[in-house]
Amino acid sequence: MRKILIAFLLLTFLCSCSASQFQYPTDNTYHAGTDYQYNMYSQTAIYNITDSGEGYYFWVPFCLLYIDKASMTAVPVCSKPNCRHYEETDAERYALCDAFIQPVEGNVHLFWNEGNLYAIQRAAQDRKFYELVKISPDGSRREILHQLGEVLIISGAVTHRGYLYAALTYYDENMKTHCGIWKYSLNNPSEKPIQLLELQSRGSKEVLHNMTAYGNHLYFCMYVNDDIYDGLFVSCDIQTGELQEIMATDDGFKTTEVTFVDGKLLVLRSNATQENTALDGENQFAPFQIWLCDIDGSNPRLLGNNYGTVLSDGEYIYRGGFLWLEDGEDHFLHIYDADYNELDTVDLCLIPGITTPWMFAYYPTMDDRVLILTSSKGEKRFRLYWFDKSQIGSGAIEVHPVMDFEDEYRGAFAHGGILKIK
Repeated sequence: MRKILIAFLLLTFLCSCSASQFQYPTDNTYHAGTDYQYNMYSQTAIYNITDSGEGYYFWVPFCLLYIDKASMTAVPVCSKPNCRHYEETDAERYALCDAFIQPVEGNVHLFWNEGNLYAIQRAAQDRKFYELVKISPDGSRREILHQLGEVLIISGAVTHRGYLYAALTYYDENMKTHCGIWKYSLNNPSEKPIQLLELQSRGSKEVLHNMTAYGNHLYFCMYVNDDIYDGLFVSCDIQTGELQEIMATDDGFKTTEVTFVDGKLLVLRSNATQENTALDGENQFAPFQIWLCDIDGSNPRLLGNNYGTVLSDGEYIYRGGFLWLEDGEDHFLHIYDADYNELDTVDLCLIPGITTPWMFAYYPTMDDRVLILTSSKGEKRFRLYWFDKSQIGSGAIEVHPVMDFEDEYRGAFAHGGILKIK
C-alpha cells in the first residue's frame, strides 16, 4: 500500500512540473540565506521565530516584533511616527500599524529568505482568504505575492531556494476542495503556482505534518488514514519529484520527524499508538528512538532511546521536554555533539521567572544563540529566553530573559526601544 501511494504521488509530481529552470543551488547541502531555516522549526513551536542574521523576527498576537541581537531587546516592526502599536485600543487604527499581521489558524507562518521577510496572513478584504506577502525588513513595505485562496488548513509551509512550498487544503470558486503541495515563486509574482503533489483531503484536518527542507529535498509525514499515528514519512526531491520513505522497518516504529546535523540526517522514530500514548496530559509516552543516517537515509545508527523534542543547528543536537510533567525526573534541555555525546544541560526548573511551567519550545539559531519559549500552566502568558552557545560545556549555562507577553488580542508588550534594522 505504501509503495503504491508513493508511486502515485511521484506520477502526480512529474505530470505537474514545468520547464522552468532553478536558479538556486541544486546540491544536497545547506546554503544559508536561500535555504529553509530547518533549525528554527519544531512541532512544539508555540510561535514562529525566524533569523535575519542581524536579529530575530517574532510574531505575537497580533504584532510582529524584531529582536536585535546586540541588545536582545524586542520592539514592534513599525517606524510610523505616533503609532501606538500594540497599545492602540482602536482596532481600525491598530490595523494600520506596520507591525500588525492577521494570523491564520492562530499563528503566522513567518520566513526569512534572501534579505526579505515573508508571511502567510489573512487577506484584509476577506478573512476567509489567505495570501503570501513579502515584508521589507523595517516593515514599511508589504507586497502581496500570491493569493492562496479560501484555505481550510495549512498542513506545512517552508521557503526554500526561491519558492514557498505549502501543503494546503482549500476551496475553489465552485467550493470544490483541493488538497496538495504547491510551490509559489518568491521572485516572480506573475509565475503561476505549480501543484507538485495531489493529496487526499481530510477536510479541516492536516494531511501531513512536520514538513521541513534541506538541500534539494522536502521532508514530511503524510497521514495515510484517519489514525493520526499511522503516518508515512517521505523525502521528496524538488528537482525530480522522486519520493522515498525514510527508514521503512517492520518493527512497529515509524519515522515521525527529521532534522540535520553535520551533513547527516537525524531521524526521530516512535511506535506510538492510541493505546500506548496519552493525549490528556497523563505521564505516558510511547517508546522513542533517535537515529543518525547518511543524508540519503542509508547507514542508520541508533543513538539513543531518549524521549523529547529534538532539534539541531547543524553542529549541536538539542533534546528537551516540551510538555511539563510535575513529577518527571528529566526536566532538562540536553545538549549533545554530532555523535550524541552529551556536552551540557540546562535545568528548566531554574529558568528565572518560571513558577508554573507547562510547555517549552526551542530555537537553536545558526549563530551563537539558543532561544527558549515557555508558557505557564493556567495562564495566558509566555516568556522568551536566550543563552550563549559559547557556554556549552561549561556546566554553568546562564539563561537570560528577552520578553514576556500575554496571549490575547493586542495584549503583547515588549521592553522599550527604537527599531534599528540594517
